[in-house]
Amino acid sequence: MQADGQFCTHEIRLYNAAHSGTFPIDMEAIAMTETASYEERARAIFADRADLYTTSAAHTDEQVLGRLIEIANPQPNWRVLDIGTGTGHTALALAPHVREVVGLDLTEEMLIEARKLAGERRITNVTFQVADVHHLPNELEDSFDLVTCRRAAHHFSDIHRALSEMVRTLRSGGMLLIDDRSVPEDDWIDDTMHRLDCLHDESHVRQYRASCWIELLENAALTVEIVEPYTKQRPLSSLTARVSADHVAEIHTILDHLSAQQKEQLGVENIDGERRSTHWYLMISARKA
Repeated sequence: MQADGQFCTHEIRLYNAAHSGTFPIDMEAIAMTETASYEERARAIFADRADLYTTSAAHTDEQVLGRLIEIANPQPNWRVLDIGTGTGHTALALAPHVREVVGLDLTEEMLIEARKLAGERRITNVTFQVADVHHLPNELEDSFDLVTCRRAAHHFSDIHRALSEMVRTLRSGGMLLIDDRSVPEDDWIDDTMHRLDCLHDESHVRQYRASCWIELLENAALTVEIVEPYTKQRPLSSLTARVSADHVAEIHTILDHLSAQQKEQLGVENIDGERRSTHWYLMISARKA
């Protein structure tokens, strides 16, 4: 069951807490929340950070991209739509296997990086365009055999509208394949990761548990086929790069005040003098009737 037309049932408490001052987000962030939409914030943030995503270890991860391709099982005659394509890593990984890939993103600066990568790799069957997942062009309806969305859905201000739009672009029998930040079925980890993600990125909306993703996709009239949670140990810099000094300080404060048990739950450890922690992800595929 869903509530407020926005999140899965268990997400409502977390969303309300995040927007009621329970979480330690500074006044600048609160002011930004009141004056800018999530989409406006995403454009500003990713325009500034675009170059980071060209070489980001999380976004260029060959193991993850390889698994995505295995699940998709792309065919030479397919047309593919990559939503929230960013600097194009998913689109470019799929391109050699299909007829055409269209990559869409809110932020032109990210797409400039994507076009550079395509040119460097001499990939010619990919096009990149600015578009908002909540309002996809009508001409894309029933046009694609595969729609992918990797590391982007946690930014969508209306996840139900976004899923409806993605499903609309799929042909009958087509696959929707999501790979995104996630959390385990644990309220404390969910709360804490949400706090950290909001401080890292003010365009972050919500990372969803596997149970929530299943609910969302089934409510979008899709049949869920594969659900694969996975984790990665990532350096603290993945949360603090290009982040304001105030927010970096808050991130450090949260981690510094964890109990030994809480550190174990988050996988916090120091390796070669660098603090690292667990990040949760989910790959999930579903098919249109």
